[in-house]
Amino acid sequence: MENTFLYFAYGSNLNKALMEFRVNDPVTVVGSAVLYGYGLCFHQLNADGSARANLVVSESENVHGVLYQVHAKHFELLQQTEPQYQLQEFELESDTGIHQAYAFICVDEAEELSPEEEYLNTLLEGATQHQLPENYISYIKHKANFKAED
Repeated sequence: MENTFLYFAYGSNLNKALMEFRVNDPVTVVGSAVLYGYGLCFHQLNADGSARANLVVSESENVHGVLYQVHAKHFELLQQTEPQYQLQEFELESDTGIHQAYAFICVDEAEELSPEEEYLNTLLEGATQHQLPENYISYIKHKANFKAED
């Protein structure tokens, strides 16, 4: 589709309703995808002192997420929603093949922090919504130092 770009969501933008709110327009779910050679961490310091998700190079980890097709007119708007991050292009793999997609990455890292419960719940809701693997959802909780209730 012309005039669109692929965006890889791995944090709170996994939540489709939040993603559409941020760009003020519908987005198309292309499908789930995996970014190999990176891990998920929570060391991007938010203004309120809590943590947000970030990507970190890691040969032993992979990041699962969702690919959205977004209208090109929203590229700058999307970037403005996350001023601490940069949109960087990555190569990802999905059921339909290899894709080039943009994802947020923050180069100014803090120490590992814990995300606020509301942020984490939004992220987990999106992961569940897109049927990311259960073991990956457990990985997110572990990375967030979140103790799931049995």
